[in-house]
Amino acid sequence: MPLETLVAVVGLPRARGAGRVAILGVPEDAGTAPLTEVHEPRVDVVVTPVPLSWTWRGHPLP
Repeated sequence: MPLETLVAVVGLPRARGAGRVAILGVPEDAGTAPLTEVHEPRVDVVVTPVPLSWTWRGHPLP
């Protein structure tokens, strides 16, 4: 899923009075949820119920 799709809909809950916005990353797009949070400051919480394995400059991230 393109990040632009998630970023475009993040404002909808806020416009309807939500105090916080959360994204649930399901297995098919689990990596997209945390990346959206990095690019979209209106996202408050990300839940990914699957393990993600990322590295930065060759070192694993916690």
